Amino acid sequence: MPEIVAAQHAHRRLLRRFGAATTFDAALTALFICGHRWDGNPVSDNDIQHR
Repeated sequence: MPEIVAAQHAHRRLLRRFGAATTFDAALTALFICGHRWDGNPVSDNDIQHR
């Protein structure tokens, strides 16, 4: 639970420092990166390293 609280505080600091649009973009980008890694398909047409 302490990790979740720390992440929420970091998110609020980002929001205060950079604004809502930048914070949303950063969170969405992080989600896309995690989703790509969790996909389970290491080689895909969207993977730059395998082109």
